[in-house]
Amino acid sequence: MGLNGLSLCESSIRHLSEERRKLQSTKHVALAPIIQLQDSLCALTIRCLPPSVFPMSSKTPFPLSYPLPIDKKAIANTAATNRQQANTSLLNRTLRNSLTKSPLKTPAKSKTRNKSVDSAAAAAFDSALDDDGSPSSDEDFGDEEDESLKFFNSTLSQHSLMGGIDDIAMLTPASEEENDSDNAFTKDGNSNRRILRSDTDNASKDGDLGKYSSLKVSELNANYRSFFTEYENGACSPEMSPKQRRMTVAEPKHLDFLELITEQSQKTLSVGDFVKIPYPDLCEMDMDLEQQDLISNPESMREAMIQEMARFRLENQFPPQIVFDLDKLIIETKKSSTKFLLSNNDLEIIGKSNSQSDHLLFESRFESGNLRRATRIAENHYELIISPDINQRNAHYQWFYFQVSNNKSNVPYTFEIINCLKTTSMFSQGMQPVLFSVTEAQKGRPGWVRAGSSVCYYRNLYVPRSDSSGADDSDPIVVDKPKKKGKKISTTDANNNDMRETKSYFSTRFTIKFRHHADVCYIAYHYPYTFTFLQATLEKLLTHCDPHIFIRKDQIATTIRGNPIPLITITAPGTLKEIENREIVIFSARVHPGESNASWIMHGLLKFLTSTSRDATKLREHFVFKIIPMLNPDGVINGSHRCGLAGVDLNRVWDFPNQLLHPSIYHSKGLIQYIVDVLHKKPFVFVDLHGHSKRSNVFMFGNNPEESWRNSDHSYPHNNQYNILPEYLAQISNGFSMKECRFNIAKSKESSARVTLWRQFNIERSYTMESTYCGFDMGPYAGKQIGITEHNEMGRRLAEALLHLQNYNEGIKNSLR
Repeated sequence: MGLNGLSLCESSIRHLSEERRKLQSTKHVALAPIIQLQDSLCALTIRCLPPSVFPMSSKTPFPLSYPLPIDKKAIANTAATNRQQANTSLLNRTLRNSLTKSPLKTPAKSKTRNKSVDSAAAAAFDSALDDDGSPSSDEDFGDEEDESLKFFNSTLSQHSLMGGIDDIAMLTPASEEENDSDNAFTKDGNSNRRILRSDTDNASKDGDLGKYSSLKVSELNANYRSFFTEYENGACSPEMSPKQRRMTVAEPKHLDFLELITEQSQKTLSVGDFVKIPYPDLCEMDMDLEQQDLISNPESMREAMIQEMARFRLENQFPPQIVFDLDKLIIETKKSSTKFLLSNNDLEIIGKSNSQSDHLLFESRFESGNLRRATRIAENHYELIISPDINQRNAHYQWFYFQVSNNKSNVPYTFEIINCLKTTSMFSQGMQPVLFSVTEAQKGRPGWVRAGSSVCYYRNLYVPRSDSSGADDSDPIVVDKPKKKGKKISTTDANNNDMRETKSYFSTRFTIKFRHHADVCYIAYHYPYTFTFLQATLEKLLTHCDPHIFIRKDQIATTIRGNPIPLITITAPGTLKEIENREIVIFSARVHPGESNASWIMHGLLKFLTSTSRDATKLREHFVFKIIPMLNPDGVINGSHRCGLAGVDLNRVWDFPNQLLHPSIYHSKGLIQYIVDVLHKKPFVFVDLHGHSKRSNVFMFGNNPEESWRNSDHSYPHNNQYNILPEYLAQISNGFSMKECRFNIAKSKESSARVTLWRQFNIERSYTMESTYCGFDMGPYAGKQIGITEHNEMGRRLAEALLHLQNYNEGIKNSLR
């Protein structure tokens, strides 16, 4: 399109803008269509501008990676299996050829064949690191769900590969013989054989579900018995060790949260070197801040178009200036062996401008930080590139978290993140990024607030470079190239960079006017919640908790990087018989590191369960809570959005987790199997907390057999137990939407926690709870953005709903007597 055509578009957009202003005061019914038409025309105009080459070279891999543990026995077993299959295939071909009297082909030499098979085995083990074939999305809704039905989960070859691990009976559940022979802590006379829903006669008709990992009872006792001592000795607070309970008196000593954070941050292990503790971590965030409205952005796309047009007409008037380059800083850091204790000096910086720089200063080398490059493209306009998940096998670009300083007050600064992943975003629906001001915190107003005007999300003008056959490591949008039937094609190169075809890039764009001159501000996609903050919070809970509450902190495993995975047990003191009569409830969170809203819900849940309120006391008297507050510490620490250091979505490996690559899932599942197979108790409720990037409100996904992709599930008895807890939540919570809940079981979700635990262990009330990043469109909170206070409140309501659920079940039991 020429300049005349662009001018015509500008004129039309200007006319629509004037019409919108006239109708806005009268709230005319034509207002919404005019705004939609204006935004569409703006996006079209931008797309008609000449494309630009993406600023990062495809030859520049992300400099951070971490070596993964390799199970050599698994590789050897797979190689042997592949050799056997190759020999069988050769024999079959020979027989077939002899029967048809065809001339035999000379077989390849054994040495050559074995070498190729060994290479294939190593490649097969490498492929086990990949995400399953389904789209790695946090959405279980509509078109995403329908699309994912086209994909299968992990192949049988991947399952047999994992079977090489010698401490798991990987192909079948623990048999009766194994359970009877291991008479350690089992109930006399009880058969322990579980009938899986995949063992039905109709399994072959519906399609193969694959097999589930399962430990022997002797292994369960060895690994998890120490986490259930209350089921051997009862729960008695005075018997707790000083490490488990710092204080046993009513008057707790004061622990400074800053000291706790500083102490814990030195223990946190990252892949790249950090240079500071983020200042928000030093604040406890206990302030109840006022809810903020969803913002209306009728002119945001028009402003974006105007700026793009200005850049087009004034090309090269402002040469781009890279002002922050994480790749370069990492390389420089690797050359230095100097190590130092992490601290924070933001209070020493605020109010002081850097005389050597006339631009904003950026930093992301702190826990959960994510910013790879910042480029100044105009006086106060900065293009940002966010980092990939470390070791990622599929592209994930959404989470950002960085520091800005050296600013002027009341000057509009535009930030544009140019390598976003998804085609739509709640940034187009009234959501704002979050901001933390150190100056505000110094003045006694610490807290994250929604900030930014002219917020919009759109497809930008960048196209990938054509100087390489592979795609840019930073390319977010990829589509699979056609695959040959029966042949698996690798989508990654030697550096684990995604080589699939790049389709397009999207921008998150917002403008911020900083209130204070020379402030230090942190900007993020959502309210950050770091692993260090969790550890300090747990330490404070253990120390300050009422001595009449039974609370214990254990470590179920360590991550690939070596960080602990905590397990919290909460209940009321009681005798062995009282404990045995209590139901077990399991909560987990943060399997996806970018879903920090899940951690804030968990934060509210933990604070409520350790409080002295009447309902919290009742809950402890009726339940034993087993809580895994952070399933993916490595991903959280290193600022990833979706994956752990294995580079895969950990919520797609619950059917067959690998002890080395997925330790948090492996041991979380083992913990649940211990409850079922050793304690002979089925968890009353399992809830895995998540965040959802495309929906409003808070809601749940459950398992209704009648809505399963497998026909044989439709006849499974369920008594509608799957929807009772969500219904009670909708009654007592202002932000929970029953309308948004879904209970279908898709094939692509078979390896998720929700479906695997339902199918393998018959846990009827197995849920994924999803929280919006954005806000609410129903109830008392309609038109408001969600905040930390609302997240904490949802954690409390989730716990309270258990009392209603238990009363309901007790009523059903009494009616049947």
